[in-house]
Amino acid sequence: AAPPAALARALEALLTSARLTLPADTAAQAAAARRSRRVAETPAAFRAAAASFSDAQLHERDRARRAGTRPRSDRTLEINLTAIRDLARYLAASRPAVTGWQLVAAGDVDAFPATIASPANRARQLHALRVFFRWARSHRIILADPARGLRPTSNIPFHGRLLSAAEQRQLLRRWTAGAERLHPHEPAAGLLGLLHGASAGELRHLRATDIDLGRRWARGTAGSNRASAARTARSAQSGLGRATWRRSTVTS
Repeated sequence: AAPPAALARALEALLTSARLTLPADTAAQAAAARRSRRVAETPAAFRAAAASFSDAQLHERDRARRAGTRPRSDRTLEINLTAIRDLARYLAASRPAVTGWQLVAAGDVDAFPATIASPANRARQLHALRVFFRWARSHRIILADPARGLRPTSNIPFHGRLLSAAEQRQLLRRWTAGAERLHPHEPAAGLLGLLHGASAGELRHLRATDIDLGRRWARGTAGSNRASAARTARSAQSGLGRATWRRSTVTS
């Protein structure tokens, strides 16, 4: 026996060809069903806002059609709802203390893309979350936008080779006990990376004005969009001291 959907399509084609009915918009009906399914799959604590956002997307699309601008496609609306559903699932499973959208912090949203394998999907879902959180803030569902300022590459899983504990201890001895035989920049950069997790981009943008030896602080930047400051360990402080002293003697 043919499935009900196939029988419905055959009956619709027959009635339409006989001019007994108008063709139904089956694509729109299927898209509406997919949107309803995305909302229903969202955990209960986050579902009401997801449903309201879904309705708001449809109203916004209708406005765009009446205004003659470019309305969002069904695919875009579904991507946005999928991102909201997946983030809500992640929060329910990994952040039990987050029981509503108003409790979501930037760190929660920043950690979520690491669970997405494809970089393209990571960028697409983060963009969708920005759209949702902007809407939520404008409707006073949340007080602050946790996705503001986040980039798709802000939390990409590390896929390089990890050093063993023995290799890390060997490097630590090289950059502390044997540092006098090395160029001062090597132990300074190495210890910041080994002890503080400084990235290559942060080390590349590090300047002498970013280092405060008296307070044992180093300010790192990875381009113009992000900045962080950290209290340096005593060994890293020693390496930075040698590096800045060499710079002052060379430039003087």
